[in-house]
Amino acid sequence: MTLAREMQSTSSYTEMADQEISPKYVYEHFALLGRLLRYAATRDIINGSDIKHYEGCLEKLDLQKKPDREDPRVFQDDEMQELLESVKTQYLLWLIITIIKETGMRRSEVLALQWKHIIFQDGEIFVEQQLYKHNRNFYVKKPKSKKGIRKIPMPRYLHGIIEKYYSAQQSGRPY
Repeated sequence: MTLAREMQSTSSYTEMADQEISPKYVYEHFALLGRLLRYAATRDIINGSDIKHYEGCLEKLDLQKKPDREDPRVFQDDEMQELLESVKTQYLLWLIITIIKETGMRRSEVLALQWKHIIFQDGEIFVEQQLYKHNRNFYVKKPKSKKGIRKIPMPRYLHGIIEKYYSAQQSGRPY
């Protein structure tokens, strides 16, 4: 099947939907195909009328960039206890989950934390960076928006746990 034929066909979309591929991925797939088709038209590789037909197919499919968000699934108290219990022997993982639970921070924010971001005297965590993955490599960089840079209060319970971990790490003792 040629590129133009695939783009004009809704069967590719139907096949992707049947495989339970996310709507965002399906949209991005067809958007990329559209860019390729438009590029081919600028190089006189294909007829420009193919583009109009393709865009009509996209409108019929009613593709969205982002799927409608469902309410996030929140762990129930017993589920959270079970999760924490299951990782209690892996202290660092337990600590990460506890920080997420107590502060509502994103996983990428917690994984990018450094000691300079823990403000013990004020009982706050300063979020100014996130961990990103690109091409199998990890990078730390600023959040996408200015609102992502913020200070989060630490509950006393969490403050005590982090302080003990910090002391143990600084003295070279295992926790």
